[in-house]
Amino acid sequence: MLTNEMLMTTYEVLKDAVGQAFRASEAAGLAKEVFETARGALMLEGRLDGKNEAQREAQAREMLADLYSSMTAAEKAARVTKNAMDLARLDVELVRAQLRLMELAEATAE
Repeated sequence: MLTNEMLMTTYEVLKDAVGQAFRASEAAGLAKEVFETARGALMLEGRLDGKNEAQREAQAREMLADLYSSMTAAEKAARVTKNAMDLARLDVELVRAQLRLMELAEATAE
């Protein structure tokens, strides 16, 4: 049986998941910005001398390995928290459907 506590808990989990997904997305954006800025500085300094964009990107990833690693970790964290948020939304939808079924059962019983 669906209780008020179950409803509140489900929505609280969603609220928390949305907040975590937002923070992770912001962190990923910041990490990407830091990497891109550092890569741009390397280009301006002439330190990326690859013949094409793929080679220059590979050089940047090698020279900025720590920043690149931080960026990829932040992007992964953003994907993981978005998935958790999506799952929490599915739980909310399930609770809504259960509540609707209870309402229909009560209306039919009357």
